[in-house]
Amino acid sequence: MVMMRFLIKKIIKQMLFLLRKNDDFREYHHFPFDTNKPLPPNADNVMRLCCELLESLAIKYRLTDGTILGLYRQGSFIPHDTDIDVDVLDFYNIEKLHTSMKKQSMKLGRKAIYKKKVQQLVYYSNDNVIFDIVFWYSEEGDMICNYSERGYKRVQNRKYFENLSTIGFNGKKYPMPCHIEEWLEMRYGKDWRTPKSFKNDWKAECGDLVKMR
Repeated sequence: MVMMRFLIKKIIKQMLFLLRKNDDFREYHHFPFDTNKPLPPNADNVMRLCCELLESLAIKYRLTDGTILGLYRQGSFIPHDTDIDVDVLDFYNIEKLHTSMKKQSMKLGRKAIYKKKVQQLVYYSNDNVIFDIVFWYSEEGDMICNYSERGYKRVQNRKYFENLSTIGFNGKKYPMPCHIEEWLEMRYGKDWRTPKSFKNDWKAECGDLVKMR
């Protein structure tokens, strides 16, 4: 019965997502588990698998947000973090990426679209490791933007996505924003070096987030 209810809810949400084609912002969101739980012990294996998939597709990506904050600051995932965060820049072959993720048994839990551009794809593994891909797009001047949250946009300087630095973790090197400490201060504030024992609403501590009119 639990699985049947999940499937029915999933179908309804997929239908609503498809019907809202005239809305600038459209969102599909459905997970069969509590997404607020900390990452499972094998999260690093899922991160390696998915990042190697991005690399095989020649997708320019970087670790971002809470993932790179934890790896850079303390050399590990933040204990209360709930997902693996990745940014992708100016990528449009979404169907190819989605097909490849499905072949790796990754299931789609969230999809956000703004003005017909995919802004976010959030996948989860069979053991509930969440892999969150945020898509950034070049806009005027040196800025890149993302619109994955209704009523908001995220804005960063392109320089943080050029000449990416790398960080080693469990035997693999991953790309991360260049000027990393400057980027972390922009993203999390001047106290980014001080660990927190809890996870806030991400919007409350997102320094690149701008409310749209």
